Amino acid sequence: MSADVPDTRSDRLSWELSPADVRFGWLLVYLPVAFLGGHVGLLLVTAVALVPAMLADPRLLALAALLVLVGGPFSLLYLWPMLRNPDQRPDPGRHGWLDHVSVPGVVVASILG
Repeated sequence: MSADVPDTRSDRLSWELSPADVRFGWLLVYLPVAFLGGHVGLLLVTAVALVPAMLADPRLLALAALLVLVGGPFSLLYLWPMLRNPDQRPDPGRHGWLDHVSVPGVVVASILG
């Protein structure tokens, strides 16, 4: 490198941005909770509605078991190393947005989702 051009490879850029700094930051915090809460509620209502039908017809019960095994817990086996080794787990406080989440906000977002 020439002498008059500074070496910027060692300079690091960092900034802090929390949901409180953004106008609708609360929406960005609670929208994923509402999305997941809505899906969990939909799954529960669907399960309650379909259980009598599945118990009446064993073929439907077998189909539901197949879908759970293929798309359910066994599809999450790639998470096993992370669960076994604490060094591979992400730091939950790394981004800091969890500091702005409150229990009443999570409950309201889950119900509205």
